[in-house]
Amino acid sequence: EALEADAAVVRREYERVKADQVAIFNDAKAVVGIWSDHAVAEARELYESMFSKGKDFAKRELWWDALFSIEESDESFGDFVAKWIFRIILNYTIGMIGAIIAFAWYMVDIVRSYQPDFVSGILFY
Repeated sequence: EALEADAAVVRREYERVKADQVAIFNDAKAVVGIWSDHAVAEARELYESMFSKGKDFAKRELWWDALFSIEESDESFGDFVAKWIFRIILNYTIGMIGAIIAFAWYMVDIVRSYQPDFVSGILFY
């Protein structure tokens, strides 16, 4: 029980220090501004990261589709090609839709961290 109490104290102290660090970092971002090279680079990095994750999702899903479709051998070559083209398009579409949603979600945090005025925040978003 004493260890749990000590762990709770340490956890609270860690959360306080982390919150202070985030506040200092956000204040520095506010000084730099939402239209700075730093903000644009951060938004670009987020976009590239989300695009890559969407692409990786599509690749994983295609791998699983290939793994579970090994048994299906009673179709013609044309049916096989058409089915795989459809699967590729579907998986990449789902991956990119997820990437767009995630980008839009995380972009709000980036914009808020720079503490812009309302108009600049909306225009940058």
